[in-house]
Parts: sequence; C-alpha cells; structure tokens
Amino acid sequence: MSLVDPDPHYEMEFYQRDPAQPAIHRSGPVGLDGRYRKSESAAVIIASRGTWVNGSTFALDRLVVGSGFDTNIWTLSFDGNKLHARAKDRGGEEVSVDGEAEG
Repeated sequence: MSLVDPDPHYEMEFYQRDPAQPAIHRSGPVGLDGRYRKSESAAVIIASRGTWVNGSTFALDRLVVGSGFDTNIWTLSFDGNKLHARAKDRGGEEVSVDGEAEG
C-alpha cells in the first residue's frame, strides 16, 4: 500500500484455502478525501477509500461495485515495522494477519 504517492493505491494477494489454487491479486486506487476511487480491472470493479482512524491505524473501505452492499473494511494497525491487519471475509468470518517489514 502506498499512501504518499500522488495517486494512493493498494496491492493485495489472497491465498486460496485450497493450496492447489492460484493466489488472487487485487490492486487499485484509494481515495483519501472521503470519496471512493474505482479500480480498472475488467473482472470486478472495486471502489476503495481510506482514512486514518488514529496515528497508527488506517481503515481501508472496499466496495464491490454492482453487488449491492458487499463491502469489507480492512483495519491496518502499525507499530514500528510491525503490521496487524484485520477484515471480515464474505462469509462474515474475521481474518487476521500479522506481519513485519524486512530489514
């Protein structure tokens, strides 16, 4: 995710529950002014906007265009070079991932 570029954007990679299936890649722009920005993918259009909740937590709101209210909110919490990401999948199950920057 890059929030300081002139065109803020995200890149995500989702691994399938079945390890034989390929990972799903998603990327797109992020609106930081309260407005959604649409991805240019032909397969599915995702509109995203984000906001800082506090000094260390960023909320990314992703809306699948054309699917009613199919939204998900990713909460990204930063602590130095550590990241904690939380979201709910389409089934309503919470997904939580911890990571750390290399180097």
